[in-house]
Amino acid sequence: MTRISNDTAATVKVYHGYGHKNNLILYGHVLAGKPTIRKKYTNNAIPNIIHLIKLFFVKPIAGARVMLQWENQQITSTTAADGFFKFEWQSDNSVPAGWHTVIVHLLNAHGIISASGEGKFFVPHSTQYAFI
Repeated sequence: MTRISNDTAATVKVYHGYGHKNNLILYGHVLAGKPTIRKKYTNNAIPNIIHLIKLFFVKPIAGARVMLQWENQQITSTTAADGFFKFEWQSDNSVPAGWHTVIVHLLNAHGIISASGEGKFFVPHSTQYAFI
């Protein structure tokens, strides 16, 4: 189990979720380190290949506590061995159709927020047709 120290930077990656009125689902990962941001772009293949390879060397943080912030609700969970987390919750209020924003916080050992990630989930409009 990887523990988060005060000097370790972490990234909370939140994926698009989905739901229906009250039942909502959201997924994500907690990864060690920050993503590298390229400041200089080039057509040279060598630096592009090196940057691409660096994208595959991420270290998931297992057993990290994460907290979902949605309206007035706060739901906590723990990441799996691969740093993956899943939130499945019922909203206190009926959620209208469309895209909605949520925030997921990474909590350190003292319960203090050390990193955050913003995500969205989609609630479809009710219709009598379904496409499979």
